[in-house]
Amino acid sequence: MPVLRARFRRRRSLATLAVAAATALLAPAAAAPATPAAPATPAAPAAEPGVVENLGIPISTYLVLDTVMADDANGDPTLYGSTYNAPSDGVTFFGVDPETGAVRTELPMPGAWGGYHVAAGPDGHVYLGPLNSSSASQIWEYDPVTDTIDLVATMPTGIMCFGITVSPYTGKVYCGVHSGAGVYEYDPVTGAVRLVVSTRTYPKGLTVLDANRLVVAQGTDASVLVVDIATGAATEVLPSQYQHYSFAYNSLRIGDWVYVQLVTPDARIIRFDAATMTFDAEVPGITGMGFAPQGGADPDDFYATGPGGIVAVDGDTLATTPTGTAPTFVSAAQMQPVTIGGQQWFASVGSNGLLGRWNPSTGEVWTHQLALPGNPTNITALVQGPDGDVYGGTYETNALFGYDPDTGETTVYGNVAQGRTGEILSMVTTGGKIFIGSYINNVVTVFDPSQPWNPGTSATSNPRDLGPVGDNQYRPWDMEVGPDGRVWVASSGAYGALRGALTAIDPVTYEVESFRGLAGDQHFFAVAAGADVLYAGTTRYGDDTDAGGDAQLLTVDPDDGTVLASVVPVPGATRILTLETAADDTLYGSADGTWFRMDPATGVVTVLGAFPGGTLLGLIDGPGGDLYGHTGSAIVRIPAGTDTVETVATPGSGYYRTVAFDDTDRVYWGGGAALLRTLPDITPAPSSTTASTGLRPASPGGPAVVSVEVGSPPGEPTGTVTLHRVRSDGSPGAAVASGELCDGAATVTVRASDVGGPGRYTLVAVYGGDLAHEPSTSAPVRVIVGPIRPGGE
Repeated sequence: MPVLRARFRRRRSLATLAVAAATALLAPAAAAPATPAAPATPAAPAAEPGVVENLGIPISTYLVLDTVMADDANGDPTLYGSTYNAPSDGVTFFGVDPETGAVRTELPMPGAWGGYHVAAGPDGHVYLGPLNSSSASQIWEYDPVTDTIDLVATMPTGIMCFGITVSPYTGKVYCGVHSGAGVYEYDPVTGAVRLVVSTRTYPKGLTVLDANRLVVAQGTDASVLVVDIATGAATEVLPSQYQHYSFAYNSLRIGDWVYVQLVTPDARIIRFDAATMTFDAEVPGITGMGFAPQGGADPDDFYATGPGGIVAVDGDTLATTPTGTAPTFVSAAQMQPVTIGGQQWFASVGSNGLLGRWNPSTGEVWTHQLALPGNPTNITALVQGPDGDVYGGTYETNALFGYDPDTGETTVYGNVAQGRTGEILSMVTTGGKIFIGSYINNVVTVFDPSQPWNPGTSATSNPRDLGPVGDNQYRPWDMEVGPDGRVWVASSGAYGALRGALTAIDPVTYEVESFRGLAGDQHFFAVAAGADVLYAGTTRYGDDTDAGGDAQLLTVDPDDGTVLASVVPVPGATRILTLETAADDTLYGSADGTWFRMDPATGVVTVLGAFPGGTLLGLIDGPGGDLYGHTGSAIVRIPAGTDTVETVATPGSGYYRTVAFDDTDRVYWGGGAALLRTLPDITPAPSSTTASTGLRPASPGGPAVVSVEVGSPPGEPTGTVTLHRVRSDGSPGAAVASGELCDGAATVTVRASDVGGPGRYTLVAVYGGDLAHEPSTSAPVRVIVGPIRPGGE
């Protein structure tokens, strides 16, 4: 099994971690627990240096975020929705029979990436407001009679209909636009579009109260408006004690009550009297919005998805009764009542396309996996795992994949954090495990590839969901193993919240320590480890926030989070995109389109100008002490000790920090949805190897210990050194022992069993070279090897 290359050279406490990780690899790996990407093909012969290999698309899938029940042309109840995959060439609108799972319609939506919500009108038409390639707030309409779906209207502002609903009284459609002017009204009869009310950035939870009033739950910050549809007059009804939340995210009406979901810093449900829209109470024990009216004698009673499963809620007292049913098939905010065989069922389609229905009278649950068309999903993170495989995540799937360089097989494991959505943004390997940072809520999970796949939150789960880390954080943009051995996460605050955080996680105990606001109101976007300090780069922009000021580079004491120094490396820059330390501890980074370096001893920053070929989006320690990075158009190399940039391969990777190496010095990156690879075609530099030993064994009568150093300044050779017996002609003979270089040095132990018995021996150390350095051989060294002791050595 390949041994993990020590990536964190020069950092004093990390050599021990590298040894521990390598030791962990001696245990046999468990069988792959997840499904290989089809088809799994044998590994192809190694490509020539400089040749780019396309290893395929690791994950091609879709999400389903919402469904709605409406009658088809024959009057049969049908679950309608669309797949969601951003970005893509177009997703699929579908309608399925909730009784049999038969797909009744399946239509392409060219240029659409899917919507957060879907709504049905009183005439049976279905409306969606998908995210799309045009970044416009579009309304699509499905006609069940003609079985067609069309783009029927585009709002003047915004990038999508974040929320959408249809008035059961007038048939008019209401679209709350993301990043636009507010809530628009679309009249399907006349085609007219008008702005009903101006809102905050994210008007998502829309509920029609009657022919005249509309509820708008929005962010950021959280707000709940009651809007006069005709005049646009709006009244804020959210009590002040809840207005610090980032979002009033979803809303819906059941009977005499309107329920609103609040999210960040936690999630909770509150309700209002639908007649007066006066606040009534919090709903205890429920945080999700998978609600459905029970359909019994009391119209206020409903079912909801709780943390332990579906619960029955008394609409008068809000008392809950568990039903014992898991809500794995429930999508977004809705379960849909449907009568089948004279009995009441509740149906939905889960995010993974699992159609399900539940009969509360009998407790029966029926499920059926839909086979809807998927789309490739772009790679958003890559890392080499402790087993030598390359692992990554893709956009908005929160799913992990692994690629085995030895077999050429790709394994798709699945969602790293059950019940959570978003995508993997950052990854780092230490202690035989992969730490994974996911949006949303700054969630960190820990995966051990040697153990079976068993995602969850318990101590035995794999990956283990550690939950959100840091105070009110949302996006874990970068991860690094610090000089203290802890995993450090650089994150941005929640929607509408300022002040990002640097959060440290102990890789053994998982104890979390977070430092928020070290850069004032700004957020953190990049992090790198120095010899005994941590470097962190900021951005002025968060989600719906602008902290102002230029992007800062902080030097931080990892022991207590003290900011030792702060500098603006590139005046006028808004974001430090990436940071990495070179072989000589020089810090390199990029801010917007400009790159720079900083002397760790003096703190002096040198601005190197516009980065050749575009914005530098990621940097990584590469073989031989060189730095590798990527722009959107190329993979690049920065040879050690230089400020020169060489193109290694094209195309590049357009997402942040999506480059990794394997143990044979091949570099991997995400070319959109495809995993690409090449062996950099470079000319290795000369190296020199020296070997030394004490005059006697390290312990009386014990083995010999040989210290080997390999130099090639300004680079730092990596790889293996091997001790050989010396032949009579002076050339290297039989190999007797070997060791891995760390910081350009290795300590190799020679036992009597290695050389055939105790005595004096002449040995040479042979360095095998790496991608950036030629092999070299030391001068002969004399060693004394003690005898084998009783019971072992």
